[in-house]
Amino acid sequence: MKFRFSRPVIVCAVYFVLHFAAQFSASLFEVGPGLSIWYPPCGLALALLVLLGPRYAPVVLGTNVLAAFLTSSLTVWWSPVVFPALITANYTLAAWLVRRAVGPSLLPGNTRETVAFALAIMGAPAGVSVAGTLLLQVMGLSAPADFAKSSIQWWVGDVSGLLTVVPVAMVFVGPWLRGETAGVGRVPTLATGWSGIAIKAVALIGCLWVIFFLEPFARYTPFYLCFLPLIWICLRHGLPGATLATLAITMGSLIGLHFTGSTDDLVIRFLLFELTVAVMGLGLGSAVSRRNEAERRLAESEAKLDRVIAGAQLGLWDWDLADQRISYNQLYADLIGQAKESREPVQITPDLRVHPADRERAMGSLRDHLEGRSPLHEADYRIQGKDNEWRWIHSRGSIVARDKAGRPLRVAGTHLDVTDRKRAEQEAGRLLKIIDATTDFILTVSIDGRVIYANAALLKLLGIEKLETLRGRRWDAIFPEETCRRLETETLPMVARTGLCQGELMLKDAQGKMLTASKVAVMHRDEESDVATVSFVMRDVTRQKQAEVENIENERKMLLIQKSESLGVLAGGIAHDFNNLLTAMLGNASLARLDLADDSALHGPLSQIETAATRAAELCQQMLAYAGRSPLTISEVDVTGLIEETKQLLQVSIGKKTEIELQLAQPLPVIRAAPAQMQQIVMNLVLNAAEAIGEKEGRITLRTRPQRFEADELNRRFLSAPLAAGPYVLIEVTDTGCGMTRETMARIFEPFFTTKFTGHGLGLAAVMGIVRSHGGGISVASEVGKGSTFSVVFPSAVGSTPSIPVSKTLSPFGRAAGLALVVDDEAHVRNLVAKILTMLGFSVITAVDGLDALEQFRREADKLQVVLLDLTMPRMDGEQAFLEMHRTKPHVPVILMSGFSEKLTLDRFVTTKPAGFLAKPFDLKTVQSRVMAVVTPVG
Repeated sequence: MKFRFSRPVIVCAVYFVLHFAAQFSASLFEVGPGLSIWYPPCGLALALLVLLGPRYAPVVLGTNVLAAFLTSSLTVWWSPVVFPALITANYTLAAWLVRRAVGPSLLPGNTRETVAFALAIMGAPAGVSVAGTLLLQVMGLSAPADFAKSSIQWWVGDVSGLLTVVPVAMVFVGPWLRGETAGVGRVPTLATGWSGIAIKAVALIGCLWVIFFLEPFARYTPFYLCFLPLIWICLRHGLPGATLATLAITMGSLIGLHFTGSTDDLVIRFLLFELTVAVMGLGLGSAVSRRNEAERRLAESEAKLDRVIAGAQLGLWDWDLADQRISYNQLYADLIGQAKESREPVQITPDLRVHPADRERAMGSLRDHLEGRSPLHEADYRIQGKDNEWRWIHSRGSIVARDKAGRPLRVAGTHLDVTDRKRAEQEAGRLLKIIDATTDFILTVSIDGRVIYANAALLKLLGIEKLETLRGRRWDAIFPEETCRRLETETLPMVARTGLCQGELMLKDAQGKMLTASKVAVMHRDEESDVATVSFVMRDVTRQKQAEVENIENERKMLLIQKSESLGVLAGGIAHDFNNLLTAMLGNASLARLDLADDSALHGPLSQIETAATRAAELCQQMLAYAGRSPLTISEVDVTGLIEETKQLLQVSIGKKTEIELQLAQPLPVIRAAPAQMQQIVMNLVLNAAEAIGEKEGRITLRTRPQRFEADELNRRFLSAPLAAGPYVLIEVTDTGCGMTRETMARIFEPFFTTKFTGHGLGLAAVMGIVRSHGGGISVASEVGKGSTFSVVFPSAVGSTPSIPVSKTLSPFGRAAGLALVVDDEAHVRNLVAKILTMLGFSVITAVDGLDALEQFRREADKLQVVLLDLTMPRMDGEQAFLEMHRTKPHVPVILMSGFSEKLTLDRFVTTKPAGFLAKPFDLKTVQSRVMAVVTPVG
């Protein structure tokens, strides 16, 4: 690392060298032992101590002691120590006082600095001159009579030394020592021109030569001639030039006195001249330097102001109201479309090139200010620039001069181009309008949850007219307590980490109703203040969520219906085959009983066969009921009357601790239904309610009422195939039992699903099948511990129309004659029916399917009295066969045989109905009653 001396060290080293040079120079002007009329070492000492401080006094002392030992002509042994000590102490004290008063500088300037300079230069040598003269007298080198003269000579030598050295050191060494530049009036350099320096130097030397060496001027010693070049130098170079010129004049004068000889009178005149030169030169130089510094600062300030104005893009204008003239800078000229700036006022009106739509507002603001109605003119308006483009400016100004009466004379101000800001404001305004127009809810809050902004949609939701009412309030005015907690603990931390958070939340409207809303939260952070805010974009998804729930429920219902239909098809098929077998069993048992004597032992076994077959048929009926295909006769049913008739049976079927309450509508529209199945629905629902209540006390309430439903409500509320809007009969069964869970309700209508140890799971499944087969719907509402409500709806009957033609009823013992056709694909059924018809007196022909039946029907149509036709057969089913028979011979009665319900069977025949319906399984009496109802008996 390269070693470098510090600046104080360099200054001390230079001082050491210059001290010996100055000591030698002083010896050239001695007027007595130890006395010189120019003693520059004292100036060097005071300058060093003022610049570096009293702590450098040892440097001054050591240098003086060494110089005294080497150069002093005094013979007293202690003089090389005492005199340096006296000089060092004196100027150390003076330096300490100067630094306390004006700091580390000793130059004339302001009043305080000038007084300090004069006192230091004139007063500091006084003490040392008196003390030093006394020491010289003690040493015998000065007579007591010469005390005053010697003291003055000592004082003059020190003052001249101080005047010549201290200002130069302060001007040139002081700034360098502090790392500064020596003011504006710095040392003349090449920049000021060497020729000028040379001319001034020649003029100064010339004046000194005239004063001391040119006769006849030399005899008068005209020191005043030096003032001419001194003034010139001071005016041109300020304080630095003045110090050098003062030094040059002093040194030149001393040299002149040395060579020409001096008298006491001349020395006094020289001293007065030197003081005058120092005061005038340093004072004038200081004034010039201050003026130059002021001009420099003014120029810098103007340049800085110009840079600031240029950087701020401000157009300046100054309007003279008296002659209506304006001066302006270049930017203002660019804004108003002028070619260049005008430092001198020009005849331009303030409203030049202002947009016509803005002129009144702009001039109105200026007029209000001039007439005292506003403290400031400030307005935004458009102005046409040099490219003929309309640009927005922000004009601001005020009165800067008034006459004695207080009337305004001048107005000055600025123009600022705010086109980009206006465009941004317009864009922000458009975006704000869009935000206010959207139906989404927009909210901006501070990080502590206080409202900053809410759009119109959110204010409307909250029932608030103005944003100011909501601004500053906590967000619990918008969100419920739980939502606020989740926002603070979940949303805000996530937004702080990622800047974005999506999800859902709850809102409160003006009525306190809760809404489900989707949310997108975004964090904004001000880069300057680091203040964070959070914006929420929310959308009401309450209906969407409800629709999703309804869709899920509808899908569940549809799956359940499809599942039920699939199982119903399976159950119906099984029941159909069982019915065919049971038909043969019951029918043949009935025929066998006819051939037995009344006391035959076979009546018992036949009865057991009939009982078992009947119970099996009942199980098939339950399966068909679940499938919605029960073979029952349809009629008009008054549900209210049916329940009233069944109440006693219902009460007996349930526990004594359970009360049945009826809330039945009177009158109630009738429905088209099978009475037995309606009774089965009521019975199953009541028994299910009683089982839910159990052994404890409870109540079952049955309600009926007419009600009109819309299609969407029916399909949303009830488990059913799509239902049409219209009038319905509503049946409700409500219990106070244990209730059901959602999982149980989802499976309650499934076949073979049961929550009871002894149940077989067909009761409610059969209810749903019956309801579906009658074109109705069923629903359940339940809550654990609060009971359940089953609701069933059936379409109201519009009119009373029999489902099949009704003929007069004949005696079950009547007989018939003629030809009968029996059609069934099952041989045992076909043979059984043929036997029964034969017993009734018919001649019977049979067919195994629809095609075989049509062939025989066409051949024997004129002879046929009746046709018994099975509905479900291979190749051609009963429906197609019946329609063909009806087209061929419509007067031949056709009775359909089926294990399915009469309603479902006959609903397939829209335009033409069969003559009768025979439900499987059947016995002899059932076949006889149905056949004799459609034919004419004989005998």
